[in-house]
Amino acid sequence: MVFISGVSTLYDVPQDEEENAKSYEESQQQRALERKLREEKRDLEVMKAQGASEEEIKAQKERVRQASSDIQTFCDDTGRTRRRDRESTPVRATWPKELGEVTRFNGGYIDANAVPPPKGAISTPKIQPQNPQNVASQATQQPQNVVSSIYGKPFDSNGNQTLAKYTAEAEKTLANSSDETKNVWTKVQQDLEAPDYHAASGEAYFSSADKKVHFDSYKTAFDEGSYHRKNSVFFHEYGHNIDYALEPGNGKYYSYEYQNNAFGKSLMDECEERVKEFFFKKNGYIDDYDYVKASQNASGGMGIDSFMRQALRSKLPRDNYYALRDMMQNSGNDDSVLRSIFKQYLSDIGEQEVKAAIHKPDVGNDFIDFVKKSYTMYERADISDMFQRYTEQHYGIAFPFDVGHDPGYFFMDRKLPCEAFAEMYSATVTQSDSLKGINDFFPKSYQLFLKMLGDAV
Repeated sequence: MVFISGVSTLYDVPQDEEENAKSYEESQQQRALERKLREEKRDLEVMKAQGASEEEIKAQKERVRQASSDIQTFCDDTGRTRRRDRESTPVRATWPKELGEVTRFNGGYIDANAVPPPKGAISTPKIQPQNPQNVASQATQQPQNVVSSIYGKPFDSNGNQTLAKYTAEAEKTLANSSDETKNVWTKVQQDLEAPDYHAASGEAYFSSADKKVHFDSYKTAFDEGSYHRKNSVFFHEYGHNIDYALEPGNGKYYSYEYQNNAFGKSLMDECEERVKEFFFKKNGYIDDYDYVKASQNASGGMGIDSFMRQALRSKLPRDNYYALRDMMQNSGNDDSVLRSIFKQYLSDIGEQEVKAAIHKPDVGNDFIDFVKKSYTMYERADISDMFQRYTEQHYGIAFPFDVGHDPGYFFMDRKLPCEAFAEMYSATVTQSDSLKGINDFFPKSYQLFLKMLGDAV
């Protein structure tokens, strides 16, 4: 969904956390029901292609009908809107005739004469640990149908030569990455399952329900896209998996639980800092004092000296106020003296004044335009997600730099640190252009992320 000024709903009003959590839970239940219906429809397609008996097809049609009925009942009970566009299945795939007839099944190609696998099942051979030396060369020298698996099940190809090419390159990328990213992967490796490549069209996600990563295809998982580099989506979703696995047994995410959500708070603080820096640089302000002084002059106010005397009188004991007033007058209201007194006694007022200024829509729009003009899509895609809660909260703008989640997604407190953790993990493993945006806009948060990885192992 794209934000359209004057048409889209603004989300700058704080939302009720309990109501938002309930809405999110219901949305996940609806998505699960939709996936169930798509799965039943795909099974019906496969059965027809394989020449199943009329009785078997009739029984499968009943399962499709029941799954559809379950969605309608759920929507009626909760008042949610039914999304039939998310219930459709991909059209039958085309395939070279010389390779034999194939049918689309759960997002992948299968032989039309084969028996369809159980729903949701992926057969994975048990892998014995290998010597971690020379992993990069091992990943590329293995025969295409043999899995190099020192980093576990996520890189299993299960004899599929096409998948083996993808996973070998992805594993080599991990092997060549930083110690922090490799060590935390190794720590939770036993909890990382082989991915499911049978998700609905266009989907890539980690599910805490089955503790697995899901993609709709190999290409989605590994190929470069319009806003992400090769292997980025694969390591992003496994970043979520790792984040979840680092908090074993309690159904929570490490990035949110770490030091009482220090990561999420750091991200929001740095959003504010970057907008403030942009605003000051654009207008030639050095600090909060400069802005308050300029705003008093521009608005025809009382002037900075009168403004400060009034503010000091309301804050300080009588004797302290008179001493500072005399200091200001004796200096001839010298700018350096006023600035020093302002910083010591009125910094909270200056901060409030500046916040009110940078939260105005025109400042937000100018900042967003600046970022979009100064950074490529690859450089700004991840930080677009990291800024979305801030820009929605203050400017009513989702997808600030053209990429993001549905409006309101980030108003659950854990969503921001969880997404940022996955994005920073993926960017660090792949060393993609995204790191430029992350380091330019979130340097403190990125260092905290690296410390979180170190503390985890």
